[in-house]
Amino acid sequence: MPLIKFYQMSKAVHDMFSSIARSYDRANDALSFGVHRLWRKSALRFAGIHGKHPASALDVCCGTGDFCKALLQVLHVESQIIGVDFVFPMLELASLKFSDLINNQGAALSSPIHFIQGDAESLPFNELSFDVCTIGFGIRNVDRPIEGLKEMKRVLRAGGKLVVLEFGTPSNPVVRPFFELYSKFIMPKLGALISGNKSAYEYLPETSARFPCGEDFCDLLKEAGFTNVKWRPFFGGISYVYVGTRGVN
Repeated sequence: MPLIKFYQMSKAVHDMFSSIARSYDRANDALSFGVHRLWRKSALRFAGIHGKHPASALDVCCGTGDFCKALLQVLHVESQIIGVDFVFPMLELASLKFSDLINNQGAALSSPIHFIQGDAESLPFNELSFDVCTIGFGIRNVDRPIEGLKEMKRVLRAGGKLVVLEFGTPSNPVVRPFFELYSKFIMPKLGALISGNKSAYEYLPETSARFPCGEDFCDLLKEAGFTNVKWRPFFGGISYVYVGTRGVN
């Protein structure tokens, strides 16, 4: 896969994700019991993203490319997909992952897919470039989330959709205590066992607990200029999907 290196930012977060890149997919599958893949597919269905016509899609904070893969499965075969992330080791793994998919499936993966290093607050793309923009479990790691959302709006075409998938605080009173126990005590230990970096898997649930979710995050989307904002919780509020549309302005 084409892979372009630009620059690095936010050294502490960059270094943390670089350190866990090699074990990232394995840890995600173990810690979520593989459900994170279902959440991505469900998020795209909720947003009404489909493949009737070729489209241009951008996945911000793409990591190792799981949302790009979900987009590939639902978009028109001639659509273009670009993944951008500021952690280059993640992009290297994403590039290898899609190279393996092409080698195994050939013509079934004819959509152009590119991976580019870049900052979510200053995306290296022209205004009005994409029909769809996604970001999965990444907006809470952006230094200024509202600026990241404004950037994603900037690069979307009129009528284009932003799909955000993010962790949050479960609102379900039955789910919440079990999730807090899991995220505070079990996740760091299991993450450390898989990745060798316990602090990274303490950081992730801590940021999730502090980050706005539900209607509070919808307010951020509206502040960034998105319209027709809607949202849905998954698994009692362990994660949330948000959808916003760029208007004509």
